[in-house]
Amino acid sequence: MLAYNRTQLITRPTRITDHSATLLDHIYTNNIKMPVQPRIILSDLSDHLPNVVMIKSFCLKQKHSSITLSHNYKNLNRSTFLQEIKDVLDMLPVNNGNLCQVVNDIHSIFNDTMRKHTPPQPLSRNRRKLLNNPWITQALYKSIKEKNKIHRSLVKNDFKIKSNLHITKDTETN
Repeated sequence: MLAYNRTQLITRPTRITDHSATLLDHIYTNNIKMPVQPRIILSDLSDHLPNVVMIKSFCLKQKHSSITLSHNYKNLNRSTFLQEIKDVLDMLPVNNGNLCQVVNDIHSIFNDTMRKHTPPQPLSRNRRKLLNNPWITQALYKSIKEKNKIHRSLVKNDFKIKSNLHITKDTETN
């Protein structure tokens, strides 16, 4: 492995029996300057001893700075939007000989007009989480919101949930 600029980190036997001790499990690195701590964990879960390498990272964690933006189409005045696109398209030169350029121009006009009528807004934390979980459908999301709403109202009114069927009012006083 030295020919490929790799260095073996585990140097002690990882399979120990009554009559032999062999190094079967390997961990290699191509960066010998990075401070690492290879370890062999003493465990009887298997006939091999587990290996682990702790790597000291010098990278600083950065706050997640990307903000997901979305358009809200609820307040879109459709007739004003379509009229503005029509007015701009009427001024667009039609016969410039390059079909790709015409399509790109129309696409730009549409996007610019859409941004004007429905400016992008940051998504709420719940909406961002929903985008990260594509298996949660709108119906399931609505059910989750309803369940949380009921739970909040129960907690607000000092009710305790003992099981799925029993909800009682907390009458204990401190």
